[in-house]
Amino acid sequence: LKKKLKIKGKNQTILFVGRIMKEKGIHLVLDIMPKLIKKYPKVKLVITGASRYGRNIRTPYVRRIYRKASRLGKHVVFTGFIRPHKIPYIYQLADVVVIPSLWHEPFGRVNLEAMSSQKVVLASKRGGIPEVIRHEKDGLIVKTHKKKKLYKALSKLLASEELRQELGKNGWERSKEFTWEKTTERYLEIFESLVRKKKESR
Repeated sequence: LKKKLKIKGKNQTILFVGRIMKEKGIHLVLDIMPKLIKKYPKVKLVITGASRYGRNIRTPYVRRIYRKASRLGKHVVFTGFIRPHKIPYIYQLADVVVIPSLWHEPFGRVNLEAMSSQKVVLASKRGGIPEVIRHEKDGLIVKTHKKKKLYKALSKLLASEELRQELGKNGWERSKEFTWEKTTERYLEIFESLVRKKKESR
């Protein structure tokens, strides 16, 4: 897979996984890539996903992203849509997984997929994301629409393999708290609490 995507041993890899749409914010990462490339000449951005599930349709936004990427040459590579059973292999390419969402993600499954792969996550302070990732403990949470902060956070992670490993390991432990079994238990606790309160109010 590395050979196919032309990722070499010295490359530092930033990975984006998700639908290529404005709300997901990949354009923000592309905007700061020239500055990152200047500081880290071997850095590479891998963009995984499509505008529609299972369909690589070139929407106006997708065309805009490809135009931005074309100016960065070999530093950006697109995989297109990847089927779910192959996604774990994609995560293994990453040094950093970036989730620069602009909309209020209700949860964000990509966070947990990356964390369960022991990859450090840099994500936006939106919606339910901060409920999953604890800033500077399991990953980094920043206001990604503020490009200076996004650049600073990405640069910090690229600069320290030790920090990436520490946060990646913590994220892996954290991801174990979000199994379907534990989620079911929490739902049951909520339902039982509501039933109990309703009975007490009678």
